[in-house]
Amino acid sequence: MALSLAHPGRVFSDVHHIDAVTFERSDLYHAVMRPFGVRYSLFGTAQLAHGHQLAQAMMRGHDAGEYDDGEARTLTRLWPHLRRAFDLRIEFGALRARAADLANALDTMPSPVFVVDGHSRLQHFNAAAGRLLEARDGLFVRQQRLVASRPAVTAQLRASLARALTYADAASRAPSSNAKAPATVIEIPRASRRPLGLVVHPLRPPNVMRTRGHDGARAIVVVHDPDARPRVDPTLIARVHALTPTEAELAAALAEGNSLTEFAAGRGCTEATARTHLKRVLEKTGTRRQAELVHRLLASAALHLLRP
Repeated sequence: MALSLAHPGRVFSDVHHIDAVTFERSDLYHAVMRPFGVRYSLFGTAQLAHGHQLAQAMMRGHDAGEYDDGEARTLTRLWPHLRRAFDLRIEFGALRARAADLANALDTMPSPVFVVDGHSRLQHFNAAAGRLLEARDGLFVRQQRLVASRPAVTAQLRASLARALTYADAASRAPSSNAKAPATVIEIPRASRRPLGLVVHPLRPPNVMRTRGHDGARAIVVVHDPDARPRVDPTLIARVHALTPTEAELAAALAEGNSLTEFAAGRGCTEATARTHLKRVLEKTGTRRQAELVHRLLASAALHLLRP
């Protein structure tokens, strides 16, 4: 190993650099190699990207005999290709990690978010968008593209995406990165509830979602559902306002539109007990009324769920 580290990119045969008698008496040979029928080896190292070091060895048993110089030269010729393969593996792993980080971040968003590529195909959507699609009311996915229940609205959605994508890829004609990217808004009718509001944002080359997340991302679609009840994470409420678990559950229930009576019934306690908890919540959050409490919670980090 020391020899190969001193000469990266070269391959060495053990018999040329290690005394055979001494080696076959060593603990390394008897504890690690001999139980697996291994005796002879070719070995080498190379520097990889991001500070990684590649160490590669080929081994075979005693009866097969030692490796000759020709075999060492063959592995040496393969060495640059092995190094490139491992460099790519490391780079792809880093890209996957960045994509996973972005996906986790999008999943904390309370609004449904869709990421589309330059052909209007869906690349990713967050957990809230998944729940919206599962409802199958107004907005659907067909052939990897967003469609509405009405053909005319689908055409309007496609036109909005086309405008956004034209802007996203027209780097030479686009304004500077400091200029505000244009967004379009359309409504998606639903059968039994108020229409969804869709905002389509182009993603220009400086955007972090293109450079650090999904390489094919060209636009995002953010959905606003006027009938959706907010979901607030009691864990975050407890952290931000130093509440007990019960107090945090009460605060979350009120922020999500439940009444004090409904909370008491769900918890199996009296309304008087719930009011006692509410009084402590108001004191700890520095609010005076229930409406003020709800407003503060919906404007806080607790709106970004940590739970799936």
